[in-house]
Amino acid sequence: MNRVHDVSAAFDLIIDELNNVVDATNSSGAQALQAGHYDAAQDKIVVAQRLGEFRDQVRELVEKWKKFSLETPRQQVESTEPRASRKVVNDSPKGVEVELEMKGIQAKGIYRKGNFLLLKGSYVSRKEGESLSDPIRERRSELKGKFMLEFIDPHRFRLLQDEVFSSPSAAGMFVVGYAVNGLQTWKMSTTGSSLKQYITP
Repeated sequence: MNRVHDVSAAFDLIIDELNNVVDATNSSGAQALQAGHYDAAQDKIVVAQRLGEFRDQVRELVEKWKKFSLETPRQQVESTEPRASRKVVNDSPKGVEVELEMKGIQAKGIYRKGNFLLLKGSYVSRKEGESLSDPIRERRSELKGKFMLEFIDPHRFRLLQDEVFSSPSAAGMFVVGYAVNGLQTWKMSTTGSSLKQYITP
């Protein structure tokens, strides 16, 4: 299991849910205020403030986790991405076709011996979570500047050219906007099983 990516992704999910709860609480407070229920509205405001403070604390933890993961010796937090010594089952010159589908985002790619080709036409989330690495964030920005990420709707872009990544996790992070374990996230097009099952020690 890729511990670094899994923890970072978990933080993103928590922050997203907290944002939803804060928004819902603020909306409920506004409705109570409009209805003249001032005591109830005040209670909602207090709850929303406390939730906001807790969310900020979680964000501070995210920053501490990022610092920790960078300072911790590589072998202690190392990903399970395939090394050169790993064997790939049924390897072929063309590689294996894989797919990713999460929260309305669909992408396709080709994996071969550690390299990953994200295919033109894949959808990319507009979301950029706390755990999105700076290099991936910069790459997204660069492609948007080159008009290679086409705006589709408020939630998605479409990739207009093939892009090569060093790992399935890097490609997955680029697609969904936060850290993921690529070996678990990408599924083989032919069987639907995870890419991890395609790779053996």
